[in-house]
Amino acid sequence: MCALGLDLNVGAPRVFTSGGVPSPDGVILLEDGFTYLVTENGVDKLAFEPASNTPQTFTNSDSSFSVTVNGMVGNFSWNAITNAAAYHVHISTINDSSAGSNIGFSTINTTKNLDMSAGFSGALNVYAFLRPQFADGSYGSYIPTLTLYVHD
Repeated sequence: MCALGLDLNVGAPRVFTSGGVPSPDGVILLEDGFTYLVTENGVDKLAFEPASNTPQTFTNSDSSFSVTVNGMVGNFSWNAITNAAAYHVHISTINDSSAGSNIGFSTINTTKNLDMSAGFSGALNVYAFLRPQFADGSYGSYIPTLTLYVHD
């Protein structure tokens, strides 16, 4: 009979990055420090459930777009874009802005609180895409994608 064991060493928190993106809080990494331990479906990452909803902040690669997640509520914020009349945010579990969004919003402000419980449940990688809209109705380019980890 085969035996399979997992040696978990829990110590001081460490920040690991892969491609400049911090690893989600509570996600179990393999010994190399960069590979996630995933479930049988090969997609979902195995993670410790936090004892309480601890706010976590995630920022995109150029620090122009961020979100602080507390439970399933996200406080999105971004840098103002020259001549933008409005901003459109698409939030999806698919890392592709053209694939549509599970939820989203438009605003003239540079911050927005959003309850994401209607669109997402459980522990997921979620991607947020932001682009400006100008007074003539045209859209600017998407700024670098924001990857966040949502838990309930």
